[in-house]
Amino acid sequence: MPKYKIKNEQILSEFLDKFWRAVGRKKGSGFIKKLMKNDPELRKLTQQADDITDKFVAKLQGRDTPDYDELEKFWDKY
Repeated sequence: MPKYKIKNEQILSEFLDKFWRAVGRKKGSGFIKKLMKNDPELRKLTQQADDITDKFVAKLQGRDTPDYDELEKFWDKY
């Protein structure tokens, strides 16, 4: 498992900004696949984040499972 050493907080902040920006734009899919393949702990944390997001959306909708089509229609209004 990779060990990360943070020597400069600014570099970490910039990396995370670029990482999440790439995720949001779906341009970093190759980078993310490679990163998830090499780092099982990060893969586990990402899966947990996805599960929490599903639970959060389902709770807001008052359902047991989230309906992302309904959520998309809601956001299209704005």
